[in-house]
Amino acid sequence: MRKMLIVGTLLSLMRGTPALAAHHLNHHHIHPIPAIVKRVVIAPLRYLRGMASWYGGGDGFDGARTASGVPFDTYKPMCAMRYIKLKTWVTIKNIDNGLTTRCRIMDRGPYAGGRIIDLSYAVKRNLQMGGTALVEVVW
Repeated sequence: MRKMLIVGTLLSLMRGTPALAAHHLNHHHIHPIPAIVKRVVIAPLRYLRGMASWYGGGDGFDGARTASGVPFDTYKPMCAMRYIKLKTWVTIKNIDNGLTTRCRIMDRGPYAGGRIIDLSYAVKRNLQMGGTALVEVVW
C-alpha cells in the first residue's frame, strides 16, 4: 500500500495534478487538507468553510481576557475559533462578495450553534458582512 501511495504521488507530481487526499496527510480528521502541486512542490493548504458571526462593539467583550491571555480589542484583527491553534494567522474570505482579510485566532468560540468562527468588528467591517456570512477560513 505504501509503495503504491509513493508511486502515485510521484506520477501525479510529473503530471502536475493534486497528489494526496486529505485523509492521507492528516490523521486527526479535524479539517480537510488538500495537496496543491505548484512547481513540483506539494504545499498543504488547510481550510474550513461555514458560517461566521462577529462579536465586540458594545456587547461586553471588549477588554475581556481572551483564551490566549490577551485583552480582546474589537478594533484589531482578532477572531475566535475552536479548531485551530491559538495565535495562528488565518485568511478569511467572504463567499458572498469575494472580499478577504487576515486575522489572528486569539480566543475560543463561537458558542452559537452552526458557526465555525467569531470575528472582531474590524474583521467584520473589512469583509463588509452583516450579522453572519458564509466564509472560507484558510491557514
